[in-house]
Amino acid sequence: PGQSLSISNSKFFNNMARDPVPTVFTASGGGVRIVDRCADPPTVAPIAVSIANSEFRGNSSQPITTWGRGGAIQSYALADITISDTVIVGNHVDAPGSPVTGKNYHGGAIDAIAKSLRIERSEIAGNSANDVPTSDLTRSGGLHLYSDLPSRQGAGDAMSVRIINSTISGNVSSATAGAMFAYGN
Repeated sequence: PGQSLSISNSKFFNNMARDPVPTVFTASGGGVRIVDRCADPPTVAPIAVSIANSEFRGNSSQPITTWGRGGAIQSYALADITISDTVIVGNHVDAPGSPVTGKNYHGGAIDAIAKSLRIERSEIAGNSANDVPTSDLTRSGGLHLYSDLPSRQGAGDAMSVRIINSTISGNVSSATAGAMFAYGN
């Protein structure tokens, strides 16, 4: 509790997340991955994350045998995340040629579970999640927001999301949502 991450006036260009060895984790967060601890589910709060006046371009998640999440940014933490005056353009999640059964690939720009997410005066455009659609159609080219953990379904556990004076445009998904997919509490 009490940890913080602040990123400002920074550029994340053409970075790639691949399957780690051993492959128990995901190929997530091509530019940045935020995790409160290496356990499941996230339980540590509060954590503060601030991203301001920055650019995320051409980052990717390219899994081989695991899940692919968050081409630019992936959060699996009970964090309060603020993104302001930031450009997130041309990032992608690419499934392997033959998608692995039971795995999914989403959040071309951002894949997030968080306590709160606030996006202000930012652009999220031209991001994609690419794979051959299977029975799991929960994909999203731009934003993939979720809070579906059974332990986070109480009334006080809802994830708060605010998008203010921002542009979400030209994002592509092979199934479901081009711009944004949100589910859970």
